[in-house]
Amino acid sequence: DEKRRAFDFYDPITTGDSTLSACVQGIMAAEVGHPEAALEHFTNAVFIDLDDTHGNTIDGVHIASTGGVWSSLVCGFAGLRDQGPMPFFDPRLPAEWEALSFHLKIQGRLLLVELDAGALTLSVRGGGSLDVDVRGQVLSVGAEPVRIALDPVEVPERTVFPSGPPTASLPIVR
Repeated sequence: DEKRRAFDFYDPITTGDSTLSACVQGIMAAEVGHPEAALEHFTNAVFIDLDDTHGNTIDGVHIASTGGVWSSLVCGFAGLRDQGPMPFFDPRLPAEWEALSFHLKIQGRLLLVELDAGALTLSVRGGGSLDVDVRGQVLSVGAEPVRIALDPVEVPERTVFPSGPPTASLPIVR
């Protein structure tokens, strides 16, 4: 709840002037349960170079932003967190999408991740079995695909701040 409230406060006042802003904001929007904001930030990240939204693509593509787009898919919509003893997934596929799939090299194994509106399917394509946590359910995943049904995620209301919506002003330097 604290993370969601922080996102609700800072998202509207974040300038987005860095080519890395949109991908990180999209990951956080997905994590705190704001799917429309997650998809909007993801789309902005995808088009940084395709639409030259920062006006400097002539100097070269933004490689870090491209990696951020990948992270938005894997860490945002598939909900991967790998800081603990085992990979953790809390998927949040956009309603407009049918599916998302990708491979991960994790803990020396090649993991195939397939996400659709109702389930997450995992299988190890190279290496031994792998323990994985999906929304608190620990599973041992091997070569045989494991399909985990996903309950819909509740979309929380945006936080209402007593002082009104957050605002920001840029200092004027003379």
